[in-house]
Amino acid sequence: MVTNAFEPLAIPRQGAIDVIYTASTKTRQTNELILTRFTLGGGGRLVPVNLPPVRGEVLQRIGTTNVWMSRDLSWSRGDRIRIWRVGDPQPLAANDIQQAGNYWYDQRYDSNTGILYLTRYTDSARTQIDWQAVIDLSAGTVTFPYRAPARTDVVFADYTPRAMRLTANHGWNSLVPNDGVPVPQPIAFYGGANSAPTGGLEKSQNPRWKYILPALNNPTQSPPVDRLWLFYRKSTGSTPAEVFVVKTMRLGVQLPAPVFTPIITDGQGERRPDVSGVTVTGISGNIGPVEVDFARGRIYFTEADEGKLVGITYTALDAQGNPEASQRTVTGVVRWIDETSEATEGSQAMVPLVGATSESGLFALKDEFEPKVWLFWSSTRTGTSDLFFQTFSPRLYPDVVVP
Repeated sequence: MVTNAFEPLAIPRQGAIDVIYTASTKTRQTNELILTRFTLGGGGRLVPVNLPPVRGEVLQRIGTTNVWMSRDLSWSRGDRIRIWRVGDPQPLAANDIQQAGNYWYDQRYDSNTGILYLTRYTDSARTQIDWQAVIDLSAGTVTFPYRAPARTDVVFADYTPRAMRLTANHGWNSLVPNDGVPVPQPIAFYGGANSAPTGGLEKSQNPRWKYILPALNNPTQSPPVDRLWLFYRKSTGSTPAEVFVVKTMRLGVQLPAPVFTPIITDGQGERRPDVSGVTVTGISGNIGPVEVDFARGRIYFTEADEGKLVGITYTALDAQGNPEASQRTVTGVVRWIDETSEATEGSQAMVPLVGATSESGLFALKDEFEPKVWLFWSSTRTGTSDLFFQTFSPRLYPDVVVP
């Protein structure tokens, strides 16, 4: 799956531990940041476990080759794996079905290589091969030895990863599309080499208590924000000031469109958007309180709801900013999605440093009482190695103007 893994950052979770580390992969020969989740097994061993499932991810073709790759890695063989193509009503390959439409499926796994062969046939005797997908589960790559997809084809996948690339965009992958329909946004990988992760999981009380559902009476009832702060070093050949990068992530679901919110005057006399028209229900289990980020069309959850299947009903805004005539209902899996608002590439943003020359050894610590992060690092800008610090407080939400 990965090579040269180093610089681990451990983040305690409920009943598990997330480890973020620097590594290179088979498919991208550059340093990336990857997250793997572990639980404690027998004898005190750390055992990797599944992350929330991915549905309808558009795979990336590697150059002009016949190899396609996913964003995340280490696919779980025992969970649903399906490879689709836009315009084909049946999956090209599947490990969880035997027959669909006029096609029959089977699978073969090579334990020596970690390769899974999924084949689609046109006859019930399974002698006439129509398609075959050769999947390297650890690398998350798919090759088609029979009738490779055309250059213009959109190929997408359903799978459950055990390792997640953090230096790539996360958002639409939280939606669960109908079978045979991809999510609307392909995956984009961050450029350059990314290394030396630092940060942690913020558990402070959510200050946006007026946008929490079910509705709260006062800020003391607000749930934790559950925000992942991730700082890291980026090498791109750019200016010296562009050495440290930050992104924040939340557990949530990205909606296809912003949420329409009528303006009300609340009990405190504040005119503000009203999110009470949004309904969020748990499909695979009960859920706790949620935050509605109406401007960017996101629903944020707490750590206790990660991996749950949820249904969301809301009134969307159309392209002209007007409310649609009827409500939409979407299904999503609660998983890490990008939050950072001020971003220069995808959802990562450069940390502004004055007089930067050769900066290294960044350590980030979230302030427990104020909305800022303390940064400490070493630099040779004065001609000798010295320690520097500053605070950092990015804008995490877009400005909302209430008429």
